[in-house]
Amino acid sequence: MKLQLDRVLVVEGKYDAARLAGIVEGTILTTDGFAVFKDRAMQALFKRLARTKGLIVLTDSDAAGFRIRHFVTRIAGAEHVVQAYVPALPGKEPRKTEPGREGLLGVEGVPNEVILAGLRTALAGMPQQGGAPAQAEPILYSDLYEWGLSGRPDCADFRRRFLRKIGLPPRLSKKELLEVMNTLYTREALRRECEAAKPKANAEQEEAPMTEPSNAPARKIAFCGLVCSECPVWIATQAGDRAAMARLAQEYSTPDFAFAPDDMVCRGCDSPAGANEKMCAGCPMRQCGMGRGLPHCAVCPDYPCRTVEQYIPDDSDRRRLLDSLAEAY
Repeated sequence: MKLQLDRVLVVEGKYDAARLAGIVEGTILTTDGFAVFKDRAMQALFKRLARTKGLIVLTDSDAAGFRIRHFVTRIAGAEHVVQAYVPALPGKEPRKTEPGREGLLGVEGVPNEVILAGLRTALAGMPQQGGAPAQAEPILYSDLYEWGLSGRPDCADFRRRFLRKIGLPPRLSKKELLEVMNTLYTREALRRECEAAKPKANAEQEEAPMTEPSNAPARKIAFCGLVCSECPVWIATQAGDRAAMARLAQEYSTPDFAFAPDDMVCRGCDSPAGANEKMCAGCPMRQCGMGRGLPHCAVCPDYPCRTVEQYIPDDSDRRRLLDSLAEAY
């Protein structure tokens, strides 16, 4: 018997839709891969359906799938979207000659029982009519840190291994991870699972959060993903190079917004002086990050948020760096 869905199920492509049509009963729509990013009519349809029926988003467990998932959720409104996941399983679909870039099965290649389990888990986490009763002791971000799933320099490898062990895609953001864990586990049950999965030698280690994963070279990174040591304004400030500041002021000025050489000063996002520096004072990402006490946007549980989507293009080096850091955390 097929699984009955009242919400609209959104998948990436026609092969996913054909596969799902055999195991679920309901409306299934596709994003046509990345086409949804530019197709205004498709976006409008998703928004309308999200508000009238609600959406279930089920995408591949690779980076592309998560980009599509986050985009659809943002345009439709997270309050109207239920997230369903399939685990990251290595392999390739029979119709393909080569596996995908990350060597993972797409939704079309995942076994039926695994897809159905992901959908049932997502539906089980939906609030009941009148509001679901609050969990007595919910799992918090601080718990994810304490148990080694987030915020520690050694957490990336452990989190990937742990999520694979319990059948979830390792690319979940902290916010997604928290939502799924509160659906699947009680706080005590998850604590026991984490403790059982830890290598004994590391179970008692206490590490402080780092700006970047421990296997990455030390770099100073702005909230927006800009590498400070590669920024000409930061370099000029550190060197006290007045000639460079004058040249940069000319390059950065526009008819509507003029810079003077003295404006070409940046000591880094985390500098208290930034509140009075023209290059930094009005930056919404700096204001938000400083207010939350974060080293950069990638460690924020709400990443990627509307501000990031507005100011950092998807195809920019800054966005790629932040995405890679967010995955590592």
